[in-house]
Amino acid sequence: MKSEATLQVDLEVFGRRMLIVGAVGAGLCALGWLFNAPQVYRSWLFAFVFWLNIPLGLMGLLMLQHLVGGAWGAVLRGVLEAGTRTIPYMAALFLPICFGVRSLYEWTQWNAETLAHEPTLAHKMQYLNIEWFLIRAALYFAIWSIFAMALVRWSQVQQHGGNPRITRRLAKLSGAGLLFGGLAVSFASFDWVMSLEPHWYSTIYGLLYVTSEFLTGMALAIIVTVFLARYEPLGGVVRPNHYQDLGSLLFAFVIFWAYMAFSQYLIIWSGDILEEIRWYEKRLHGGWGWLAIALVLFHFLLPLFALLSRNVKRDAQRLARVALVILIAHVLNVYWLVKPAFAPNGSGLHWLDLAALAAIGGLWLAIFAWQLRRQPTVLVFERSS
Repeated sequence: MKSEATLQVDLEVFGRRMLIVGAVGAGLCALGWLFNAPQVYRSWLFAFVFWLNIPLGLMGLLMLQHLVGGAWGAVLRGVLEAGTRTIPYMAALFLPICFGVRSLYEWTQWNAETLAHEPTLAHKMQYLNIEWFLIRAALYFAIWSIFAMALVRWSQVQQHGGNPRITRRLAKLSGAGLLFGGLAVSFASFDWVMSLEPHWYSTIYGLLYVTSEFLTGMALAIIVTVFLARYEPLGGVVRPNHYQDLGSLLFAFVIFWAYMAFSQYLIIWSGDILEEIRWYEKRLHGGWGWLAIALVLFHFLLPLFALLSRNVKRDAQRLARVALVILIAHVLNVYWLVKPAFAPNGSGLHWLDLAALAAIGGLWLAIFAWQLRRQPTVLVFERSS
């Protein structure tokens, strides 16, 4: 087992490498903007939606741990808090979307003539306008950042003093955070993704988005925990029982995500309303149909059957591989949700999609590695009865 000092060095090296990846990706996006600005905005939106899922999911899991406790939190708290600290930085990475809002969203081009032929859209104009879009985005990041900073600050007080009152305060804060933060996530999904096709709507969409965040957050937390377990002090704490608990939670999130996704599909398909069913028709035909099949296989069936095995859940390396499959599958899932709005007849893969993924991912991972260096990997805390 490697020492904690070695971990600090390895995290620093990893962070620098990711910073280089992020800088190269951002440079390619800047170059692409000179020739095809609308495509850069589309690619950036896709990449941003995916990467934002992870820190928000980590914060949601941290709140859940403060509410319910459990041995799984003892090995995850350091990772969850490090990820939570990165949320305010994501606001800066949202700025390109603010600049490209007119290129991304059809509703920014609506005029009186359009609304005269589409009376149902006239009611949506009270919500879908650029000014309120930007104000709501600022509000979402403010809510997430306030809860993130409060959680981390009170957790630090708890570590130093072990005051049961702080533990109860964290539980109350987490309950409010899951409610208001979850509502902010739901409305953000309406604004940033669902409104790409303003004729379509789904009342389950927000909850499905929240579920995706918990799933991706848990997947990344497992991968990072398995990595950190190679070093002291976490390596001396984590046991197969901890991995089994994490695998069981991952299994639950996989099932819940599939349940919500299928519920949305079943309700819309059985309702057979033209404005609603077009969304699925676009994503189940042509090149997008193959991607939908891949999602069923790698986002649901493969993880489901793998995590049914107790041996897989107790084996750190195999569990991490399952979590990695879920993360990669979720990249495809976000791509399947976002890109058909711009390329309805095919996969629409563009090199800028990969550049944007590298840009945001590299920068976020660099910040995350920096936060991990500042954050103890094993936290000592008490839970009052």
